[in-house]
Amino acid sequence: MVRGWVALADRCPHCALRLDRGESDHFLGGYVLNLGIAEAVAAMLWAVLLVATWPDPSWRLMEWSGAALVIVMPVVMYPFTRLLFLAVDLIAQPTRPGDFGDGDPTVR
Repeated sequence: MVRGWVALADRCPHCALRLDRGESDHFLGGYVLNLGIAEAVAAMLWAVLLVATWPDPSWRLMEWSGAALVIVMPVVMYPFTRLLFLAVDLIAQPTRPGDFGDGDPTVR
């Protein structure tokens, strides 16, 4: 379902579900979920590094690792959080007519 690191396929290859749900702002939920989860994971990893180096942590290492984590984690987690948001959205808004390519002869 992932076409590239930052792009989803138009439809699921197995069930032909339209992944963008037909709303112009559907991607915003994926961004918000991505930011929340990625920054929480980055904070946990930073805390693990702090505990592992306690009682004499290298504050320069902590500063640079924290900066790197908050930049890298959203990029690394983006495809996963985007699909997770799609799953949450499908729970909140069950499928509608047209979500599976109804009426489109090119979609199975």
